[in-house]
Amino acid sequence: VEWKVWPTGNTAKDAATVLDLGFDGVKIDGCGPANNMTLWGELLNASGRPLLIEDCLDKHWWVPGKEPPTPTVQLLRDCPSNFYRTTTDILASFYSIMGNLMTSAAFVKEHETADGPVSRPGCWAYPDMLQVGHEISLVESF
Repeated sequence: VEWKVWPTGNTAKDAATVLDLGFDGVKIDGCGPANNMTLWGELLNASGRPLLIEDCLDKHWWVPGKEPPTPTVQLLRDCPSNFYRTTTDILASFYSIMGNLMTSAAFVKEHETADGPVSRPGCWAYPDMLQVGHEISLVESF
């Protein structure tokens, strides 16, 4: 089964709903259908209302061999969000935490340009967040 991206998903309606509900921030997950961060940024920022925008970033592992709607280089340059994720989903293990920290540092270094750092005030890079309260187990308890 080939994964297909809707050209814009429901971005306009979703952005209007975020604003109507009065949220102070929103996380846009890059693996959903409405993953055009440039459009999200334009729609949310046009409101003039301060809103914290988190971008899961359309990284190469979401759809192997396919380019995201907006190239990563352009997203990092224009930064339509306030902060963005640089790693895969974290797992509740030491090696996952350390791997994400090391991958994040490598990502930032790889994407530095003559224009300046890709992680900067107003456009911060971060590894996937830590999981709090999840026990490491092979069997989920109900």
